[in-house]
Amino acid sequence: MPINTNTSAQEPQEAELSFVERAYELDRAADATGYCEFLTNMITPVKKLQAAVQRGQQRKAKILSSEIVQLLRSWPKYASLDVTEEHVEPLVNDLLLKLDIKEHPFSTQVHAAISEALEILQDCYLEADQYREGDDA
Repeated sequence: MPINTNTSAQEPQEAELSFVERAYELDRAADATGYCEFLTNMITPVKKLQAAVQRGQQRKAKILSSEIVQLLRSWPKYASLDVTEEHVEPLVNDLLLKLDIKEHPFSTQVHAAISEALEILQDCYLEADQYREGDDA
């Protein structure tokens, strides 16, 4: 049985691949950290909106709704996390529809839509959080 002694040629390729993989992991971890920060900044006002709607605070709800719309329109894209234009555009449109509280701001449908939006944002956070540095990917 012949023994393969040509390991020295394979080692640099493997080391190079490991370096590229690690660089990608670091880029993805940095993107995940940034994306999680964005999502946290999204979730906070949505929770406040939910509380304002539950308390019947129409003025506060409208202010928060406007703030949320601005945040939604600045949704970042991260190719390393598959958060691309194709992913973001329908997601943002769906959230804009769910968080539109202009008509009947204190209805049961609005309460349910805000809860759904919050759940979507939290799911996005959990998906990105698994790639943050220090987590097992």
